[in-house]
Amino acid sequence: MIAQTNAPQLASGKRTHIVFGILLSGLMATIFSGFIPFLALGFTTEWLWAWASGILIGWPLGFLIVSLVNRPLMRLAVRITQ
Repeated sequence: MIAQTNAPQLASGKRTHIVFGILLSGLMATIFSGFIPFLALGFTTEWLWAWASGILIGWPLGFLIVSLVNRPLMRLAVRITQ
């Protein structure tokens, strides 16, 4: 008998992949565009401006990269884990 779990199923629709890419790239851009300047500048007004401009540049660039490498990396992950 196969045990059933209550784990949600992952959706694989195109819209889901786009939303995932937006969320992932936004999270990564927000974290890294804030963290790296913080190490250099500390908690200052300069850091806040650097963070804001980093997000504006990093989020679209991050989304583009996530969109381009999503499928090849997923195939690689499947190969590694099988």
